[in-house]
Amino acid sequence: MLKKSLLIAALSVASVAQAAEGYYFGVQYGKVSLQNVYETQSGNFDTLGGSFGYQINDMFGVEVRGQIGSRADSFRDEDDTLISVKLENNVALVGTLTAPIYGGFSLVTHAGVASSSYYARTSAAGEDISETGLTYGVAGVYNFTDKFAVTLEASVLPKVKEDGLENDVNAFGLGIKYSF
Repeated sequence: MLKKSLLIAALSVASVAQAAEGYYFGVQYGKVSLQNVYETQSGNFDTLGGSFGYQINDMFGVEVRGQIGSRADSFRDEDDTLISVKLENNVALVGTLTAPIYGGFSLVTHAGVASSSYYARTSAAGEDISETGLTYGVAGVYNFTDKFAVTLEASVLPKVKEDGLENDVNAFGLGIKYSF
């Protein structure tokens, strides 16, 4: 009887894990906030993004992500110079850890490496700025069906270091995901 129960439990776990396995892709609209940690300047950029991933089992996955800036933001520095900054692109490779919460709700954390490129322009000149580093974050996910889900996410991107100043970069997004 015990062997039969263990076999049924093992098959049940395997079928749940197998159902969670597979490829998925998603699209996302978001905001990226660049905040100077020493002064009060900041920039906020609208972004469009996409992701493609593979859910290895019901807990672990791997994902490639990309974002492009859809709009620049402008602010004035301490010398009253107008600066316009835009996220050119952000590409990341992350591992994911999924924790079911209740019903169709789950919490997904991610961590990995990201490369971000920005374009900053003043009236005098323009400059490309690129940073590569750690990215991490958390998302709330609601699965409407086995195939469709909506996501709400917050992430930290690599810091931007320019002219001796560090800028924190945070991203927030709302998206949809399709599993196949």
